Amino acid sequence: MNTATTPNSATQSSNDCIIITENLHQRTRRAIYRTLGTCPSRITFSEARQVLTTDLTQIPQIGVTFARGIQRDLMAAIASAHIDAAKDNGILHEFHRRNLKLLVADLSQTTADVVEAALGIRPDELTAALIATTITETDSNITHSNSCQRSESTNELISEMANVIAISTDPEKNVDQLIRKINQARQLPGEAAARFGIVEHRLRMVVATEHQKEAVKLQRVWLAYDLAVEGMSLRQIAERLKISGERVRQLLAKFGVNVRNVKAEQAVNAKEQQRMKCQFVAEIVRSFPGITLNELRGLVDGNDEEFKKLIRPVRHLILDTGEPGIDLTERQQSVITALQAAAAIASPLSANKYDELIRSGKVDGPGKQTAAIVFGSWRQACAAAGVTAHGPGRDHYERVWSDDIATNALAMFLMDTAANGTIEGYSTWSKNRCAPSSALILQRHNGHWRTACTEALHALRQDWANDSVAEDLPAIVAAIQTELSPNVPNQINQVAA
Repeated sequence: MNTATTPNSATQSSNDCIIITENLHQRTRRAIYRTLGTCPSRITFSEARQVLTTDLTQIPQIGVTFARGIQRDLMAAIASAHIDAAKDNGILHEFHRRNLKLLVADLSQTTADVVEAALGIRPDELTAALIATTITETDSNITHSNSCQRSESTNELISEMANVIAISTDPEKNVDQLIRKINQARQLPGEAAARFGIVEHRLRMVVATEHQKEAVKLQRVWLAYDLAVEGMSLRQIAERLKISGERVRQLLAKFGVNVRNVKAEQAVNAKEQQRMKCQFVAEIVRSFPGITLNELRGLVDGNDEEFKKLIRPVRHLILDTGEPGIDLTERQQSVITALQAAAAIASPLSANKYDELIRSGKVDGPGKQTAAIVFGSWRQACAAAGVTAHGPGRDHYERVWSDDIATNALAMFLMDTAANGTIEGYSTWSKNRCAPSSALILQRHNGHWRTACTEALHALRQDWANDSVAEDLPAIVAAIQTELSPNVPNQINQVAA
């Protein structure tokens, strides 16, 4: 055997395999609870195998739709615990480093049965981690009667990995074997490129340079599929390839492609990609509440219309202003000029007196609500203009809710995942909580809800903007993307492209 793991050490590794359930998906944890009667923070390998061998489709709220996802989640957790079981095997670790895959269909029936016995399920493809699990579990269960069979299965797995590595390293040199394997698996270009770790454009070029019969057939199928993706009908594809429409249908059917369903599949894929983009943007914004539009645009590219759609679910958590601490904008300067002109006529200056001067035409400038929106409040606007604001109507007033409590309550509401950021939503949210009413918040912000939300967002922003988190923002966003979609790299700055 090519692995130096002894039966005793392999058995020990298998028995000591611990899976942390907190790292699993919520549906997977529910399946563990339904199967084992409890869901502790850690489960053993044998307990995970018990869940895998259970008919998950009978569990309420799981069914057929999520059963395969749960199985994949558990198998990945088991595999990660076994990836070092054959650490002396250089082929296995090179296979793992390149993120390559073996198709179970390429294996002999005996080896496929061994894989199923080791994993508790027969997957369509094997990663390095699953192969490591298979080798470890196979070695730990060797008996005198089947030791030869187990050894041959392990050798076949390692031999197949070596072949895939050779194809991935130099596809031009191993083009015959590459085309044969693609035809056997009946894979489209994207699937084949992912399987062998080859850039799709390079894979197409390698296949296109071959003129053997099998390569020509494969090129024709791929061309027919490309034309179907472009929106052509069977008749149009047939005219382009100079074959009958029925022959086109037969060629694509062998690769699991139905021209009529291509557009529908594209629409479903586009919808799923849009959902993932929205989830990605929402995760960024909820991780950094009070992020500005300029900052967010630097992380997510795209046209204005697409960008607006992506931020719509979390728009209430994004500040309209640019970078904090920027120079006064033209809008702010116009407010300051108008306030100074009004103060020359009436000082101290109240918001109502200022509006009266604006309406009478004695002062030209924006209204009191605009001044409050730009600077956060009426008093802050007066302070920025160096103008004395009119004092409160009463000398002594004891507030039930302080400004900080009101701001924190609004910030808690905005961070609630069910919140939509509207005043109606806050009214409903605050009824069953010890929080100031929406009327009180409006009163303290000159009747403008957006001003109150802006103040709350600035408070939320202070929790992260003044430490090293702000400096590492791109790296943290990349980590969020990896966590949400680990199999789709390099989507930062391409989310809305």
